[in-house]
Amino acid sequence: MWEQQPLLSPDELSQKWTSLRKELIAFISSHEAAYGKHLVYRHPYAGRMTMQQMLIFFNDHMAHHLHQIKNILRKTNKTV
Repeated sequence: MWEQQPLLSPDELSQKWTSLRKELIAFISSHEAAYGKHLVYRHPYAGRMTMQQMLIFFNDHMAHHLHQIKNILRKTNKTV
């Protein structure tokens, strides 16, 4: 399945990510009244989270992995 995924340039990936984030924001905004205070995500260690807590967690989690990737690339003399 992963072999069938297109390879994107960094610019294409950034544009796609921006587009997906906008779609996610629109979806969450349109459903916030129904789910705003509900526990909608279950993390195996952190437990259940509201939509807002989940988004904060995912943002921090992705930043952590980006930091790891940059460290690996720096050690191999590559750039992001």
